[in-house]
Amino acid sequence: LLENFMHNIPKLMFLLLPFFALSLKLLYVRRKVYLVDHAVFTLHLHAFIFLLLLVMLLINLITGLSVGFGYTFLLIMIYFVVALRVVYKQSWFKTVVKAFLSCFLYAMVMAFVVVIGIIASAATL
Repeated sequence: LLENFMHNIPKLMFLLLPFFALSLKLLYVRRKVYLVDHAVFTLHLHAFIFLLLLVMLLINLITGLSVGFGYTFLLIMIYFVVALRVVYKQSWFKTVVKAFLSCFLYAMVMAFVVVIGIIASAATL
């Protein structure tokens, strides 16, 4: 079951991209930004996250040093808030609030997708 689930993670992450772009569209509804522009930002953000995770994994494999999940998560959140600030040009307060709201929505959708992924993995056994 775990092996099937791990095999399905990239597909699940691919399914999450439009949901994250849609959550950004909902949070920035007053801005005249197309959904496609939010999708490009989402792809950019996820590319950064995967690249950072790859670097952390390589550091772990080469040096044996385990970079903690907390540091990685902190770097991702800092990058996310700064990227939102640069792209959408709002105040720091609004940017931080919208970052946490989008992370909350993303976590809820991710939990749902993970449950679906586990069920799909169990069904393929």
